[in-house]
Amino acid sequence: MTEETETSEDDQKSGFVPNHEAAKRRKQAKALKGELNETKDENKELLARIAALEGGKQPQVDASVKPLVKPTREQFDYDDDAYDVAIDKYYDDKFDQKLANHSTNTNQKNQQEVQQQSIEAAKKKSLDDHYERAAKLVSQGKVTEESFKGADTVVRMALEKMYPGQGNSSADALIST
Repeated sequence: MTEETETSEDDQKSGFVPNHEAAKRRKQAKALKGELNETKDENKELLARIAALEGGKQPQVDASVKPLVKPTREQFDYDDDAYDVAIDKYYDDKFDQKLANHSTNTNQKNQQEVQQQSIEAAKKKSLDDHYERAAKLVSQGKVTEESFKGADTVVRMALEKMYPGQGNSSADALIST
């Protein structure tokens, strides 16, 4: 054995790590943390897609959005300035992507709310029209008001027995179709 070998064995026993090896390990740890964060982001995206598919929705896939790849120091031959510029651009682009996704989601929610409101308005109009026709029949003497109200109540109660807690909404849905 040479003196260098004995020293390195002693160093291994004492836990001493040369500076260049420690720096290498720190770089590796930082790279692994970055990969872990990217994997977590990808995992969240895939879970969202799975949830969307299970919910019967189509996942949001933008053909124009390409996945971002985090730059590494190796790509820039360990040039810190170039790496810093690239990493800043990466995080800016990632932020812009998230912002665009958020605005898209907000727009979709707003569209769904508008659509739901228009459906509710159409349903209300149909119900109003139904009761106007009933009032017209009552005024013409073809039906008594008591018999119409009684029939309406009987139908609503029957639907309530069939669908507990949803009798009135079921009756309204039937009337509005």
